[in-house]
Order: sequence, then C-alpha cells, then structure tokens
Amino acid sequence: MRLRECTENGDLPATLPAQGVSLMKPRRRSLVLGLSVAVTLSVGCGGDARVELSAADSIDALAGALEQAVREYHGEVVLSDEVRESGAITAFVRRIRESTDDPTEQDRHAAEFTAALARLRDDRAVEWSRFGATLDNLETLRETVGGLRRLAIESLTLSDEARRYVHTWIDRLRAQRRVSPNEDSTTVAEVR
Repeated sequence: MRLRECTENGDLPATLPAQGVSLMKPRRRSLVLGLSVAVTLSVGCGGDARVELSAADSIDALAGALEQAVREYHGEVVLSDEVRESGAITAFVRRIRESTDDPTEQDRHAAEFTAALARLRDDRAVEWSRFGATLDNLETLRETVGGLRRLAIESLTLSDEARRYVHTWIDRLRAQRRVSPNEDSTTVAEVR
C-alpha cells in the first residue's frame, strides 16, 4: 500500500513497510564507495605533496557532497514522518467518530493510536541517531583531511628547502668555476 493511499483512506501508516530502507541502501552504498576511494587515495600517496593536496581536496569535496546528501535524506525522512503522523491522527479521529458510544472500541482505537505514535517516535529516534552519527563521521573525515593537508604542506616545505639548498649549491659551484676556470675539481667545502 502506498503512503498516499494509506493517508487518504485513513488506515494507520504503521502498516507501511519501512520508509527509509529503499532510499538508504543506494546512498549507503555510495557513501561506502566514496569513503573507500578516499581512503585508497590518502593511503596511496606517500611522498608527493601535490598528490596529497589533491587527495585532500577530493576527500573534502566528497565529504561536502555526502553531507548534502545526508541532510537531504534527513529532510525527506522528517517530511515522511510528518505525513505518517498526520495519517495516524486522521485515522484515529475517524475511528473514534465511527465508534461513538462503545467505550471498548474507543479504548482499542486509543491503544492502536498510542502504539502507532510510539513506533513513529522510535523511528524518529533511530533516524536522528543515524543522522548524528553520520555527521560525526563526516567531521572525523574532515579532520583527517586537515591532517593530510598539514602533512602535504610540511612535505612541500621540506622539498622546497631541499630544492633551494641544491640550487644554491649548484649556483655557488658555477660561480666558483667562473672565478677559477682552470681548476678541474671543486669540493663542497670550497663552495661553501
């Protein structure tokens, strides 16, 4: 039974299958795939700072896209819960009106309504828990990206220092050879 049919005819929405399951699986799969690629990229770039910076940028972009998808999904679930709750209330009111004078029927409808609301609350609590855990995981991923960027910058700084040292040494060596062109060998001590 579809959600619209359920709310239009007044049946309790608790009879519906789990709303978020079909939406969750493709997104969870893409999340796992994306994180696997990100981890593979970050593990595989051991020495080149440019690769590490590129990997950090890619992981950060992936985290941003995942956060947007999770927030959109959360919004859809909240909207779905509101529709389910509205359907439960409508069904309860309709059933109470139909069983005007029978107190046992009214008690049964009230118990079903209470059970339906309890299921809705439980579903909301689970979704909020998952939402919070996902945001925490994305924050951890972003902290990892920050560490990867710092590592890349430190690596770049060391590479630049080494490059500058070698260039300075070569320039001094060339300058020394220009000053005394007849000498065949120049040692490092002489260049300094």
